[in-house]
Amino acid sequence: MKKQVAISGLLQLLSAIVADRSDLDLNCLTTRTVQHAINKGLGPLLFRTTRGNPHSAASVDYLSLQSADITSRILVHEQLDGLQEILDALGGSACHVTLLKGISICETHYTEPQLRLMGDIDLLVVDDQIRNAVEAQLRGLGYRQQSNYPEEFYRTLHHSMPFFHPLRKIWVEMHSRLFPPTATVADDKVFSRDQITSQTVSREFRGVRCMQLTDEMQLVYTSSHWAEEFNSIRGLVPMVDVLYLLTRSTHVIDWDLILSWLPGTATSAHLCLMTTYLERCGLITIPEEVSSKLYTCATS
Repeated sequence: MKKQVAISGLLQLLSAIVADRSDLDLNCLTTRTVQHAINKGLGPLLFRTTRGNPHSAASVDYLSLQSADITSRILVHEQLDGLQEILDALGGSACHVTLLKGISICETHYTEPQLRLMGDIDLLVVDDQIRNAVEAQLRGLGYRQQSNYPEEFYRTLHHSMPFFHPLRKIWVEMHSRLFPPTATVADDKVFSRDQITSQTVSREFRGVRCMQLTDEMQLVYTSSHWAEEFNSIRGLVPMVDVLYLLTRSTHVIDWDLILSWLPGTATSAHLCLMTTYLERCGLITIPEEVSSKLYTCATS
């Protein structure tokens, strides 16, 4: 029963996020729900949806939630400053770097960047020579590769051993592709090198030109990453990413384009699962024709 109460409270939070509300009364949520939200990386979002209600400050959970928000502001802005330092150091080569996951979406789709917690900075460079140069630049900035796993472990993955900056306390993962060869979507044409290149667009980050995935590719990538590497603790964060992509973007999603990628792919099942769940929770509305075609692709 307590778990059901927490889930119900989180759905209330997700509904408030979609509606861009800030007037929820924190007192109406249980301490378990608040702690559940904080543990799952949604603390800053819950703080934002409740801080506009004058009664929220009286809640016994207000200070812990405020602390989660302040902590997120410090961590995320340190990551953003770290990214700026990296891109500035790369100069003209920064245009070959594609921002992935949280570091890509936190400023372009979230209302405030600290609302999107992230464990590291994910960067993609498909060209081996340029990626090696970027990694060399990271070392020059003081980053060091470290892991509990040996170097051989990363030779079969889609990114090299993570880089860590001892002063900034931030991690960077350099990706050569979006998924490891062992992923069920690894052979999908959706995530081929040519497809990724065609679905990457230029953007500006603090005055420096770099790259990011199109909203369409962001949507399918986020859904597949969520399904392939499901994390029971942070699994709600990708759902929020999808909610922002579908409800808060200035760009209208080209469903025909996405549907043209999906036949015969494992990606179709992942996207269908994500959108169907969010729609059944009453958080999004997908055109009936699109939903029907998604289901057909996922089950054929």
